[in-house]
Order: sequence, then structure tokens, then C-alpha cells
Amino acid sequence: FTIYLPLVEGAPPVASQVVSHEPPQDGRGELVLVAEDDEAILELARDGLETLGYRVLVATDGAGAMAAMERHRDGVVLILSDMVMPEVGGVELARRVREAGLCPRVVLMTGYPLEGDSGELERLGVVACLRKPFTMAQLAGVVHDALSPSPD
Repeated sequence: FTIYLPLVEGAPPVASQVVSHEPPQDGRGELVLVAEDDEAILELARDGLETLGYRVLVATDGAGAMAAMERHRDGVVLILSDMVMPEVGGVELARRVREAGLCPRVVLMTGYPLEGDSGELERLGVVACLRKPFTMAQLAGVVHDALSPSPD
């Protein structure tokens, strides 16, 4: 077969605005705890957050996340947790953290439809849900939004 293309003379037009597909680099060393039982997602989140300028603690289950929270009581500003993990999932982790008097914001990661009382999730500090699989840009945006001051 033969393809015919129109002949264009001159240079191609220059775009007036360059669109960047890079996530914003706005972390300022804030401490984020990532709780995820899937090693690949845990590494992706850790590496991505560190690239964005955050300090990261990791835990492979809810019990490990709770222990990390106890060790860094006032340092963790955000928990990024898988919603479904063995024994202690993300919602229960958020509940235990609140009961211990710790108040970081929480972002739940899930590949499942989000179910439950949104009012209860809000009381537990859940500020967003990140759908899996996610891109670096989505991760950066959710974390940025979660750490932005809430308009009261």
C-alpha cells in the first residue's frame, strides 16, 4: 500500500505552552508512613515519595505501621495505607492511630470499590482514596492535596 502525506513547507509551529508530565516536586522533608503488603507497590510509593522530597517510613502490615507510629509519635504527618491488608487494614489502622491520640492525615489505597460511612472515614482522618494502580502524577497529586491546609 501507499501512504500520501501533504507537503508542509517551513518549520512546525512552536507550542505556546509546554506541558510537563512530571509530578510536582513539592515535598519539604515531611515524614510519610507507607503501609502496604504488596512489595512492588510499597517500593513504588516509597521511591516516588522520596523523589518528591518526602521522608518515608515503610511497614508491610498494620501492626508494623502502628509500631512505626509509636516510635515517631509526632513526626508522621501522613499515613498512606493499603485498605486491605492481613489482620489490620487501613481503616482499622486509622482507627487505632486516632485512639492512641495520634492525628496524622490518612490516604487509603485500594483496588476495590470504596465502601463504608464517609463520615466515619472523615472522623478517622481519612482525607482521600488513591485507586490502584496509580501513576506517579496521581500519587504526587493526592499527597500534595492531603498535606495542603484545609480551608476552614
